[in-house]
Amino acid sequence: MRDERGRYTATKRIEDVVPSWAAGCDACTNGIVLAPELTGAVSLYLERLVQAIDGDVTFCTCRAGVAYRSSLLNRRQEILERARREAKGSMISTGTEIDTARVAIHAAQARNTPTVHEGERVPA
Repeated sequence: MRDERGRYTATKRIEDVVPSWAAGCDACTNGIVLAPELTGAVSLYLERLVQAIDGDVTFCTCRAGVAYRSSLLNRRQEILERARREAKGSMISTGTEIDTARVAIHAAQARNTPTVHEGERVPA
């Protein structure tokens, strides 16, 4: 429920809203076996979507992993179809939000990658 300002007055715990199988199995966490660290450069779903498209995420074969992978692939298709509709009749292709997110993620990763500067010793 919400009050007069639109704030939630009563909230449920996430465990009460999401089905128990969505937490994954003993081999995974929420359907993911292995994935790169999140950069926070874009929203969680968009960053995981880019990682999944690029083959950086290993999904579990349990119900949670199959559902997560399927959900991301469906979202990708929606984004591509929307981009096609928006580009129809336009002479300029601006790419999709997936492309924009990929650039932002790579930039954040580059900022977080340590570099070796001239004159500094590299640990053996």
